[in-house]
Amino acid sequence: MQAKGRLNEKRSFFGREAVKIITEFFNGAGYANKPKAIAKYARWAVRGDGPGLFSEPTPIECVVPKGTNGYIVCFLRLSNVPLPINDVF
Repeated sequence: MQAKGRLNEKRSFFGREAVKIITEFFNGAGYANKPKAIAKYARWAVRGDGPGLFSEPTPIECVVPKGTNGYIVCFLRLSNVPLPINDVF
């Protein structure tokens, strides 16, 4: 039971920290009191190629399907070497 309690504490900590970081971000200059801008960014952030997962996401303006002409590949930067998403998954 102690291990389960510690896991729950850590999960709660990460959740609280995530909410704190996201709240601070959306209280910034570009998003404060701008629900449409927040919604647009949030939709992009959770895209499979968005900034929620990648250090160098596919730009928000890029809406063509992956693998088609014009698609801009996102990158996962693990150090100073960017890795195209196709090399990771």
